[in-house]
Amino acid sequence: LSVPLANWRGDTVAAINLTVQASRMSIDDLVANGLPALRQAVDPRNAHRPILLIGEPGTRRGLLARSVHNLAEPARDAFVPFALRSQASGELENAVMTRTASRRVTAYLEEVDRAEATLQDELAHLLGASGALALEPLRWIAAASSSRGLSRSLRDLAWLRVELPPLRARADKSSQIDAAFRSCAERQGRELLLEPEARALLTEYAWPGNLRELDRVAEATCAAAAGPRIGPEDLQIAS
Repeated sequence: LSVPLANWRGDTVAAINLTVQASRMSIDDLVANGLPALRQAVDPRNAHRPILLIGEPGTRRGLLARSVHNLAEPARDAFVPFALRSQASGELENAVMTRTASRRVTAYLEEVDRAEATLQDELAHLLGASGALALEPLRWIAAASSSRGLSRSLRDLAWLRVELPPLRARADKSSQIDAAFRSCAERQGRELLLEPEARALLTEYAWPGNLRELDRVAEATCAAAAGPRIGPEDLQIAS
């Protein structure tokens, strides 16, 4: 199934904000944001099927994974991220078993397409043999930038597949920009207004870092703005 779709500091605050966002999202929120496949992802009848989130870095794959973890039934005890490419070859199963300790958890595998092919094949075997390995309490969610970097054995698994569009291609790009600036203004306790010229530049910008970059630009711009109005000269976009 495929559906198209700074310091204790900035990065830490952003991570906390995303965790809070994930805890507040409902399945209707996800469907409204163009991700209807996630109704199937949280359906208890599909709890045995792994989920593959495909999207460029910065498209909030981690937020989406946490949202599925929070909403899925049966409920899981913990959300446990794994950086697949940092695992030693031949040790993936031991690493998973050690960190999950027989609990009912969601195992989130980050950037699987950047791992060596041997590790990807090991993961495919682990996912395909979950029952035999007594790993039924696990719910697997993997994230990749694209399917091109996946080994054949990993691509061929029966994933519930969800594709996250880049910010530049989203129909709601303008509302995402407004929400990012409104959120940072509220955190700073300020009234801020984007001038039309600044809004136009933000809308036309390609956003190679996607929503993560938007959050950073909004935060830096709000912090640097001397007054309540934000013009083109105030935008903290890397040239």
